[in-house]
Amino acid sequence: MKKIYAVLSVLIAMAFVLSACGQATPTEAPPVVEPTAAPPTEPPPPPPTDAPPAYIACQVSDSGGTDDKSFNQFAWVGMERTQTELGVDIRFLESKGEADYEPNLNAFVEEGCNMVFGVGYLLDGALAKVAPANPDVSFGGVDTWSPDVANYMGSYYNIHEATMLAGYLAAGMTQTGIVGVYAGINIPPVTAFSDGFYMGIMAYNEAHGTDVKLEGWDPVAQDGLFTGDFTDTDKGRTMTETLLDAGADIVMPVAGPVGQGSLAVFEERGTGLLIGVDTDWSSFYPDQADFV
Repeated sequence: MKKIYAVLSVLIAMAFVLSACGQATPTEAPPVVEPTAAPPTEPPPPPPTDAPPAYIACQVSDSGGTDDKSFNQFAWVGMERTQTELGVDIRFLESKGEADYEPNLNAFVEEGCNMVFGVGYLLDGALAKVAPANPDVSFGGVDTWSPDVANYMGSYYNIHEATMLAGYLAAGMTQTGIVGVYAGINIPPVTAFSDGFYMGIMAYNEAHGTDVKLEGWDPVAQDGLFTGDFTDTDKGRTMTETLLDAGADIVMPVAGPVGQGSLAVFEERGTGLLIGVDTDWSSFYPDQADFV
């Protein structure tokens, strides 16, 4: 019996060996994948075109430059903001006198300025002449107004309302009962300062039963003390000395930087107060702020 089991074991083992050595069933070759053509590529974008030209804004001053500590300077500060905040191309020409106004405006038209500003009432005549001749250019003015010219817009302020308050204050602060005013040139935007100043003094007198007087301006004659320009500080000294000698202890110079002559006199005499216009004089002249 044991022999039979042994023979069977041998036969089974041989059967496994023979099956392992048999020929393997052939397998199918993997399908050949034909290469596909690359998808067509889009043509490259065209090179960028040049950026559009910047808007050009140009300023023409009167006889004061961008450092006059008055409206010419602050107009230029506004221009600088447009450059920083809006990317505007800004340009400036300073006029030395009336003969420069029209040539400077025309020079900026030739340069391709989109907007041309004339700063100061004295440029009004030149603006009113140059603007109609150049309808594709926008013009603006400070202390000017020309409603009949479509491309020229000015800006004019009721400044007498502000100086009336200054006159009321001066009448309440004076120790001598006399306050003074002088101005640069006898033109409407300037005389409006003096008119308002006078009205404020009169309003104080009426309200308080006082008799404060104004030296340097006659509202009826529309005439008074004028330096004749907005640049000569020596004339400001002379005007201030005249007013102080007349008894005034508070002076309002309406002449831009000419008022520096007033501060010099106050400092020399150790007396007097100045009412500044156009800007905060105490910040521009901190060493003389006690007189402002």
